[in-house]
This record gives sequence, structure tokens and C-alpha cells, in this order.
Amino acid sequence: MVEDLVAGTRDLYAQTEERLLGIIARQFAAGLDAPGWAERKPPAVQALRTASQAVVDEAGKAVTPDVLDAVTEAYNNGHRPP
Repeated sequence: MVEDLVAGTRDLYAQTEERLLGIIARQFAAGLDAPGWAERKPPAVQALRTASQAVVDEAGKAVTPDVLDAVTEAYNNGHRPP
């Protein structure tokens, strides 16, 4: 079960990383050639933070049940009499 949990968690975090990089790339590439681009970017950082936090929160919620199940199973297996 641990191997499956590790693989699933690794895949989830790889997908999360890709989503975060996409958000960052889109935010900073938008209007790169436009006049005043640098002046508009600082306020865009808050939108970037909000979008990124939502992705991270979603990943945390997705992995939590699996981790709790694995810990519970490990505890139960270790707590059984021989």
C-alpha cells in the first residue's frame, strides 16, 4: 500500500507543479509587449497568489484521505498481536 501511496502522491504533486507553472507563465506572459507591463504586474501578484493557493489547497485535500488511510492501516497492522 505504501508504494501505491507514494506513487499517487508523487503524481499528484507533479500535476500540481505543472498547474502552478502554467499559472505563473500565463500571469507573467500576459501583455509582455504592452506599454506599462511592469506597472501592472505587482497587483497581478495577488491574483497569482490566490490562484496558486487554490491549486495547493486542492492537492492537499486530494492526498489527505489516502495518507490517513495508510497511517491507520499501518497502525492497525502494527498494533495487532502476533
